[in-house]
Amino acid sequence: MRYLLFFVPFICFSQFYTSSGERLQVYGSSGRVSSSSISYTVPPSGPTPGAARTAIPDYTGLTIVDVAATYGWSAGDMTSAINSAIAANDSPGTPVVLKFDTDNGSTWEIDSPINVSDVSDLYFQFDSGLTLQQGDGEWGAGSPDDLFRFDDADNLRFYGYGATLHMEKTDFTSGEHAHVFIADNGNDVELWGLTLEDSGGDGIYVNEWTNFKLMDLVSDNNSRQALSIISGANGEVNGCSLQGTQPNGVGAAANGPWDGLDFEPNPTSSTFDNILVKNIDMIDNDAAFLDFAWGNYDGDGNALDITIEDCYASLNHQNPWTTGTGEIRFTCASDMTGTVDFTRVFIDGSTYPGIYSIMEADGPSFTYEDVVLYDTNSTATTASIRFRRIGAPCSDENTLGGFFFDNLTIYNNVDDDIIDVGDLGGGDVFKNVTGNIKGITDYTSNTISYKDSYDSGNNVNVTLSLDMDSSPPSTTLSIEATTAIGAEDTQNDIVFTVTRTSSEVDYALPFRVAYSGTADNRDDYHGLPSGFVIPAGASTFEITVVPRNDEWTNPSSEGDETVIITLQTMTDAYTIGTASDTATIKETL
Repeated sequence: MRYLLFFVPFICFSQFYTSSGERLQVYGSSGRVSSSSISYTVPPSGPTPGAARTAIPDYTGLTIVDVAATYGWSAGDMTSAINSAIAANDSPGTPVVLKFDTDNGSTWEIDSPINVSDVSDLYFQFDSGLTLQQGDGEWGAGSPDDLFRFDDADNLRFYGYGATLHMEKTDFTSGEHAHVFIADNGNDVELWGLTLEDSGGDGIYVNEWTNFKLMDLVSDNNSRQALSIISGANGEVNGCSLQGTQPNGVGAAANGPWDGLDFEPNPTSSTFDNILVKNIDMIDNDAAFLDFAWGNYDGDGNALDITIEDCYASLNHQNPWTTGTGEIRFTCASDMTGTVDFTRVFIDGSTYPGIYSIMEADGPSFTYEDVVLYDTNSTATTASIRFRRIGAPCSDENTLGGFFFDNLTIYNNVDDDIIDVGDLGGGDVFKNVTGNIKGITDYTSNTISYKDSYDSGNNVNVTLSLDMDSSPPSTTLSIEATTAIGAEDTQNDIVFTVTRTSSEVDYALPFRVAYSGTADNRDDYHGLPSGFVIPAGASTFEITVVPRNDEWTNPSSEGDETVIITLQTMTDAYTIGTASDTATIKETL
C-alpha cells in the first residue's frame, strides 16, 4: 500500500536515485592491518573509499630505535624509558621509528601517564601480541589520567596490528577524561590496527585534528565513548570496531553517554569538515551507536561535511536512558550549516527509534540513502523515526526537520508509527522533510502521526512517499567468490558477489555475514563490517577483501590462507540460496 503525503501543495517530490543494477563495491579497509603508507596524506578532495588499501610500512632510510634495548628494560614500569625515547628522538623533519617489541615479554607496564607536548615526526611501532598497560602507579588521582596524551602533535603515527593499549577502568572513581589515546591540536595523526580498551573515559579522543586517519582499530569496553570527535578536518575513520562502551560502575563517566561514536564539539568554533566514517561495526554499546551532540556548536562559519557509509550497528542501547534518544541521535545548536550524509547504513535491532532528532529544519541537511532500520522501536513505545522538540529551541526558528530520505527501508512488525512528530508548541513548524520510505510491516496504516495537538497544516515542504508493504516479494540471496585469488605482496583484491533473486529490487535490502577460514578478518585482510545493504535498484553487491601485507611484522611464511564469507539468516528479509564461498590469499602471485 502506497501513501503519498503532500502537506504543502506547491512542493514537488522528485526521485533522485536512479541506479538500476549498477555494480557497487565495499572496499575492505580494516582489521589488524600492519600495512600502511608512511607518506600517505589525505587528498584535498577527501578520503577515497579504498584509501585503507596500503603497502607495508616503508621505513627505508629512517632510524629505528628499540626502546627497551636503548633506554632500559624495567618489568614493573617502562614510563621513564618511553619518555626518554620520545624526548631524545623528537626531531622535526626526520621521522624516527620507536619500536616496542616482545623480546622481554608480551607485557609492558607504565605507572604514570605518557603526557607529551610539542612532538613531531615520531612513529610508534608495536609488535603483534604486545600489551602496553596501565600499571600500579598514581592513576585516578586527577588530570591528566590518559594512557597516551599528546598536545600539539605533528606527523604522529601509532602502528600496532595485534597489539593492545590497556587501562584498568575500575581505578577511576570520578570524572570522564581518562582516555586511552588523546591528542589536542594534532596534524597528520594516524592510528592503525591497535586495540584500545578498558579506559575510564574514551578509547580515542580527537580534538582539533587535521589530516588524520583512524584505521582498523578496535575500541572496546571503555567507560564513556569508544570514539569522540570533538573537532577535526580531512579525516577518515575506516574499518574499525567501536564496541562494548559501558560505565565502570564506580563513578567514572557515570552520566554517559556511552556511545559508539560521538561528534561532540566543546569549543563553539569546532570544525567537522571532510570526515569519512566507513566500514565500521558499532556493537553492544550501552547507548546510541552514533550521537551528534551539537549543543556547544554555533557554526562560526564552519559548515558540516560528514559522510557515514557502509556501517553496521547492532545490540546497542544496552543501558536504557530516561531521556529521548535513538540509534542515530541528534541534538541541536544554532547557526549550523552543511551536510551529513548516510549511505548504506544498516541498523540491526533496538528497543529505541532508529533515528531521533531535535534538529532545526533550516540548519544542515541530513540525507539517508539506502539506509535500513531493521527491528528498531521493537517494544512499540515510540516510532521508528522521531522528531521532537526538547526544551527551548536552539534559535528563534522554532522548527523541526531538515531530512531527506532516499530509499530508506524500515522493517518493523510492531503496532506503532513509522514517523512521529511531537512536542511542538504554538508557532512551531515541521519543515523540509522529503523523500521516499519503504515500510515492510503488517501494520500498513501506521505511517506518520502528529502529537501534542500539532496541526500538520502548518507544515512547510513536507513531502513523503511512504510505500507500506505487508507481503514483500520472495527474495533469495546467494554469495560467490567471483575473484577467488588475492595476494599480499601485490594486494590483489578478492571479490565476493552477493546476488538477490527477486521480482522486486526497488528497495534497499540488508544482509548479515560471518567471516571464517584460516585468514582472520581484521588481521590477514582489512576488516569488514558484519552487515551490508544492497541498494534499491541493484541486484548485486560486491564485498571486496583486501589482503594485508604483514611482511614487516611477520616475516615468516604463512602459506596460503582461506577467506570464507557466509550469509546469515534473516527470515523476514530473505531466504538463503548459496550460503557461503571460499577464496584464497597467497603471499605472492
